[in-house]
Amino acid sequence: MRVGKAPTRLQKIEYRPARVTICVLVFIPEEFGYYQQRLDILKVCLASIVNNTPPKTYDLLVFDNGSCREVVDYLRSLHEQRIVQYLFLSRSNIGVANAQKIMLHAAPGEIIAYSDDDVFFHPGWLEAHLEILETFPRVGMVSGYCGEQCQGTGGDIVLEHNGIKAYSTAKHFQFVAQKSVILRGLDSKWNGKAMGGKRETDKRIDALGYARLTTFQRCAQHMGNVLTPDFLDSLPPAASRESITPWVAPTPFLMRLSRLPIAHSILSRLNTWSYNLLKAQPVE
Repeated sequence: MRVGKAPTRLQKIEYRPARVTICVLVFIPEEFGYYQQRLDILKVCLASIVNNTPPKTYDLLVFDNGSCREVVDYLRSLHEQRIVQYLFLSRSNIGVANAQKIMLHAAPGEIIAYSDDDVFFHPGWLEAHLEILETFPRVGMVSGYCGEQCQGTGGDIVLEHNGIKAYSTAKHFQFVAQKSVILRGLDSKWNGKAMGGKRETDKRIDALGYARLTTFQRCAQHMGNVLTPDFLDSLPPAASRESITPWVAPTPFLMRLSRLPIAHSILSRLNTWSYNLLKAQPVE
């Protein structure tokens, strides 16, 4: 039953999405072990986006893939403050490839800037990505950091077009792409793995005849799961780093010892055992 007419039935919507949708995929299931510093890293990641991206040029979309309550509460607070325009909350981990499929299809912008939740963005990152995307012909993806891992895979080859330089590869933990192109690189089927699927997307983009390039100047930085003192000291004053305890590396002797096959096997088993034990404890 319905009584009367909805007051907004004839109302026109003035809102228009930004040309660029920045999409961040988050997965932090707990705050111990491997994930001990991951909430702090997420805060640094999102702060770098907000502080180093021109305002009103983007919408921020965050997809949480089944994180713990503390992380979800933090994301909800950013949504309430309108720092995050679109917030998707999954009750469970549906896998990286499946979460990407949902968030990239939902993104309203014609340009998608995707990022894992452990990337630091330097000032001017978006402008540098868009410059390559709009200058080079048939560009499928542009990333902001090639690094040592690209050596020997074509990443050390520098291309130049209309005075703009770029490396001839791209990393999939962070990229900027035309939405119409990146959607063609996604798997149409549901992926049964918690991780994976990104390399397959790279291959599909290649097969479609699009280039994957990297900015000539470093624009993004992968933080991983620990924040070292050197990295924290390199952050600008505006970055979110208050109350963060830096990770302290083991002594060189312990590092060498941990790399021995027998020690590595024992430590891996101990880490798995302790992780499962802690995870089984009831949450108060």
